[in-house]
Amino acid sequence: MIAINPLNIIEIAQTHYQAIRNYLANDKKDKKKLDKINQNIKTHFGEAYNLEKIILATPRELKELAIEENKNKSVFKENYYNYLSSNKFYTIDNQYYRGSNIIESLGIRVCPYCNRNFIYNLNKKRATYQLDHFYSQTHFPFLALSFFNLIPSCVTCNGLLEKKDKEVKVNPYDEMFPFEKIRFELKILKPDFYYNKDSFDIVFDLSHLNPQQQADFQTNIDIFHLELHYKTHKSYVLQLIQRNLTYSEAYIQELYEKFGGTVFENKEQITGFINENIDKNFYLRPLSKLTHDIAKELGLI
Repeated sequence: MIAINPLNIIEIAQTHYQAIRNYLANDKKDKKKLDKINQNIKTHFGEAYNLEKIILATPRELKELAIEENKNKSVFKENYYNYLSSNKFYTIDNQYYRGSNIIESLGIRVCPYCNRNFIYNLNKKRATYQLDHFYSQTHFPFLALSFFNLIPSCVTCNGLLEKKDKEVKVNPYDEMFPFEKIRFELKILKPDFYYNKDSFDIVFDLSHLNPQQQADFQTNIDIFHLELHYKTHKSYVLQLIQRNLTYSEAYIQELYEKFGGTVFENKEQITGFINENIDKNFYLRPLSKLTHDIAKELGLI
């Protein structure tokens, strides 16, 4: 699992809110729709709340709102579901605003839950992404369009049945969660691990998290079957191990002496060529988090 944290995320969220507000404020069938929604929110959550606060609620604020919603569930769900439970997106400045706008604005190309599958538009009618509701729109319809409740995800992660019975604990947008402290590690089982993928395992190192963070992230691991999924990538990790053994410093020097000044300008270019799939931008390439962590453990970077 990786964080979603582009530098302009607040601006992206504001654009999302403005698109929804503009749609509601310009509803030709009900010119008072926006006022009705704001009044409904104030009735159930207090004078300090309005549509903007609901749509732009941070991950931590979403959690508080979800707890409050459970207290008012009987009436609030029915009233609000009629307005905002749809997964359609609305016009802004006479332009259609859809889920694809969120994906494109965030610049994310890989599912943050699994970091295994691409998410992008194939064309206007087909896409490999979905927007997962961190708090389900069935149980929390008033959060159906809250920006930080909409998680760009792959079809596999969004469709897991386990999510109906268990609560995903860690929101990829949560800037308070220390994602950087989570690492993949090799667990060596036998001495022949450098050519036998059955002689090592891929494990999550959560030891740098506090106990509550460990428990929360382990819940995510279990719900999304991440340990099981990553076992299928052991052949890929084996290639990293073999690359580490094959491209020694001496061999890199030999390549430089042979190709320096022709194919490669310096040794750094050779190292970059060898490690071309190692990317710190985890949201751009599948398995980039796994690749980075294992490569670092092996001394490739």
